Amino acid sequence: MLYPNETLQQIRKGIADHGTSGSCVLFLLSLNDDLFPGSFTASEQNRIFQRIETLLKRVFRSYDTIGVLPNGFISVFLYGSFDEKIIWSKSSCISEIMDIVRSELDTELPVGHIGVYMCSNVPVDADQMITRAEYALEMARKSEGANFHIEHEDASGVHRVDLGSDACCGELQDESGRPLMDIRHLRGYIREKNDWLRFLSRQTDYQLWELDIKHRTFSLLYTNDLLEGRQSTYRDFPRSLIESGRIHQDSIERFSAFAADMMSGKPDGSDNFMIQYRQSSCFGWANMSYHTIYDEDGHPDKVIGIKKDLSYLPELQRSQSRRLIPPQLYPHLFIYMQADLSSDKLFKLHVEGMEQSRLISYASFSDILDIGIHRLFSSDAASRIGQRFSREVLLGQYDGGRHFMYESCQIVDHNGSIQWLDIGVNLTKDIETGHIHLFAYISTANRRKDFEKLTGTDADPDPETGLYSVDTGRLIIRKGINAYEQNSCSMAVIRFIGANELFRDPKKPEKYLDLVTALNIFLDTDCIVMRRPDGAVNAFFPNTISKEYLQRRLENAFSFMRVALSDMPELRLIRFVAGVVSSNPASADIDEMERLAAAICMLHTGEAADTVVFSNDHEKYNWSSFELSDTAAKDTDFNTISTMHMHIMDDADKNMALECLELMLKSDSPDAAIDGVLRKIGHYYQADRVYI
Repeated sequence: MLYPNETLQQIRKGIADHGTSGSCVLFLLSLNDDLFPGSFTASEQNRIFQRIETLLKRVFRSYDTIGVLPNGFISVFLYGSFDEKIIWSKSSCISEIMDIVRSELDTELPVGHIGVYMCSNVPVDADQMITRAEYALEMARKSEGANFHIEHEDASGVHRVDLGSDACCGELQDESGRPLMDIRHLRGYIREKNDWLRFLSRQTDYQLWELDIKHRTFSLLYTNDLLEGRQSTYRDFPRSLIESGRIHQDSIERFSAFAADMMSGKPDGSDNFMIQYRQSSCFGWANMSYHTIYDEDGHPDKVIGIKKDLSYLPELQRSQSRRLIPPQLYPHLFIYMQADLSSDKLFKLHVEGMEQSRLISYASFSDILDIGIHRLFSSDAASRIGQRFSREVLLGQYDGGRHFMYESCQIVDHNGSIQWLDIGVNLTKDIETGHIHLFAYISTANRRKDFEKLTGTDADPDPETGLYSVDTGRLIIRKGINAYEQNSCSMAVIRFIGANELFRDPKKPEKYLDLVTALNIFLDTDCIVMRRPDGAVNAFFPNTISKEYLQRRLENAFSFMRVALSDMPELRLIRFVAGVVSSNPASADIDEMERLAAAICMLHTGEAADTVVFSNDHEKYNWSSFELSDTAAKDTDFNTISTMHMHIMDDADKNMALECLELMLKSDSPDAAIDGVLRKIGHYYQADRVYI
């Protein structure tokens, strides 16, 4: 084999400088019979050589000698203090470089071979090294399943080392019987498995994690987060997870015991905890399962595990064609319709509680829409409704990201009476067919309109969602609260915990509009629903039959929202929390009811499930007290102090206190909570600076 003079001179100089101490190594890469089976031009071969040479320079030192030889060979010469492990590692890196080049060529080519000669503490000359390296290369070619061959000579003789490359990454042995592994193919195998894990993580809600027991480091792997930039590694396990607030307070004791089992080397384990979602900061029930990996000496080394969310698993597991009618809508439900928009097929049609089976058998959705609007609406209203809810328009709305639409209109029923209707149309994809299904809830809204008339002003709701503004809603309530005889009325403040983090883009409000529209429809038409500036919703119920009835009504609304918006994957990361205050209408203070309901709601933002909480559930906090002595304050928990002191603050102070409380509940750590609250208080009181 011909070596350029410059390459030979550098090899000879390295041997002369080396003397008989340390090691000299010559790598010989063969590309002529493997990489170039006659399918590449000379210019293409030169480009490939240059690419390999560039990559080799990243692996070796600046003064190591890399030579491009004739007929498709490359040599690398180095000298210094080396052992066999380093040479194995270098050989593996060269193999990986050749594999990278092959992948960049985007063609199926055989793997090149590498011959390596290493001499340690013995005299050697350049010709001898070249001959030995060529022999090692020939052995690599002849060895079945091997991609490089190492000859190591020291004072005791020559030792041959093979590193194999079988597809199963099985063990090979050298002449001494030591098991060896092909590092290059092992790395390729690991990369392939990692790619599979990353791909699978995008198709599932499972989250992979690992724990380094020795370093007490917990890491999240391949997480399919909706938001980037969140912490993925926690040192000082489990303390860091607990102190950062990722584990709900009610699950800390259980999680600590779970963590102790892992740290002690228990082989396997599984348990359920309330854990904070990284995407929305809401808590949810999750199952964590693990398996422990032990080192060669049998000591626990690493734990690998899976976290599976248990709260509100995607409703797409159910067929939408079998969805039930919300029972809380029955009192005012005028028409219910279910159809497959993709095929224009009608599944269900109920008019005033009666199923229209005869129409279903022959009419399409488009037919029913045309028949219905011309029978029920005036010509102007028929044109508007027909255009807004045509099959083509609705399919376009779904493609544009909308899942819930609202409309209000008047009709003349079969008795000749004028009826006000609220129309709620839900669009969702059926998992079994992939078709877009429509669910229409058309309810009489006469009671709401009667309340509106009492104001004597224009009190129309938002035409897109059906919700009133807070000011309009309060006016309606004050004018109508005593218009009818009732024993109890209730105010609910409903928060979508986590929605602000997930739907923060003001240019894309579709998902938030879907949320509030769905809530408005499923709460029914005999209550006043208002949209607050902070994103929460007020719902006033003029006639509360019982606490149990209202709780069931709110919980059912939350449940059907999750079913109706099952195409919204972020919904499982959101919690619906309602604080409810009831009062006698004759003595009700609407402003105070709203403030108290908001405070209750705020105190339960950390719940791991949708929650409805009534004020009488907090009687132990003495909500009606206006005074709190210094002595009592020392013996009262934080929630009690916060709640009681709200009664001696003005409105601005109360709002600021609630904002501070919310900030503390959502902070990632105590330091972040303290810093945020101090800054908020300083800004509120217009302080010049903050000292921490």
